[in-house]
Amino acid sequence: MAGNDERRVRGLIIRLLNSFHAKLAAVEAANRRLQPVARLPKDQLFELAQTLNLWSSSSEKATIRSIPKPRGGHRYVVAFGIENRARQILVSWALKPWILPKLLHQQNALNGGRDKAIQKFAQTIEERRHTYAVELDVQNCFGSIRVDWLKEHLPLPPEVTQAVCAADQINLIALDIHAGTCPTSRQGLPQGSAVSPIIAEYVLACVLKEVPEGVAFEAYVDNIFVSAPDEIGARQHQQTLERLFEAHPAGLLRVHSTGPQGIRNGLPALGYVLRLVRRRVRIEIGYGREEDILHKIEALWDRGDISSEERKIRADRIISGWCAAHALWKGVRRFDRNIREHIRYLVPQCQTNF
Repeated sequence: MAGNDERRVRGLIIRLLNSFHAKLAAVEAANRRLQPVARLPKDQLFELAQTLNLWSSSSEKATIRSIPKPRGGHRYVVAFGIENRARQILVSWALKPWILPKLLHQQNALNGGRDKAIQKFAQTIEERRHTYAVELDVQNCFGSIRVDWLKEHLPLPPEVTQAVCAADQINLIALDIHAGTCPTSRQGLPQGSAVSPIIAEYVLACVLKEVPEGVAFEAYVDNIFVSAPDEIGARQHQQTLERLFEAHPAGLLRVHSTGPQGIRNGLPALGYVLRLVRRRVRIEIGYGREEDILHKIEALWDRGDISSEERKIRADRIISGWCAAHALWKGVRRFDRNIREHIRYLVPQCQTNF
């Protein structure tokens, strides 16, 4: 029966990938993600959908750039055109109903996001009275996944997995020296692809389901947070997960970690700091983050190449985005008021706008 179910799923996926209506819907979705000035008219979308072929590589050019990581090294991100983006969207639509039920409840990237992961981890610490934690980060997670392994385990035709999902099938143009000289940017799954995150979540689920019962963890993409009652327990859990990732055949999955940290001293976690105070976890922001945005606003006001109205618009966008990214911090509303008061001090005539 299981074999029949698998054949039925593969048959339905192939029908979807060959459907003109599905292709047109994917092209329209990709078009909406473009900047307004770059969007195509409807007749061109129709023509593109007619020629969309997921079984062979696309000749459409894509650009790749490197982004420095806070801990050193670079992350390589690819910007795709409408054809590649439509192909990726269609494959992600085909895979989601199959992959989502296979994910663990501790995986939060597709179920609540970053803030949900932080809240659940804080709750685990409080309920289990844990005092130590460790953050694990899978190095170059997307690029370390083996496409040959995916061909065997995903319910896609192998040709589609290779042509749409693999980084080495993209017609890349490097925008900087790092992106042009680093061979790992052409390996595994490309950063920036619409289908890479959900495939990576599936691969991580295959590893994390082997974690022994009793190990408390929460994950957001390839960031995994493990807690324990003491430092020895946290280190043992860390070593367990390191071995599981390194031994898994899905790819060369190496785990980086700074080691166990006392939560009372503050644990950096996805832009926040978790601090244990009287058996309750206080969610704070990292040291210096308030000063960073303040300097950014003041630098904006020092610019002479934009109008005062444009400064106000950009400042409001920066503040709103920063506060939304730190919504779990209890002081975010106070900070919002204070920084807007600071802008009024800088430019008194802006009082009605802020």
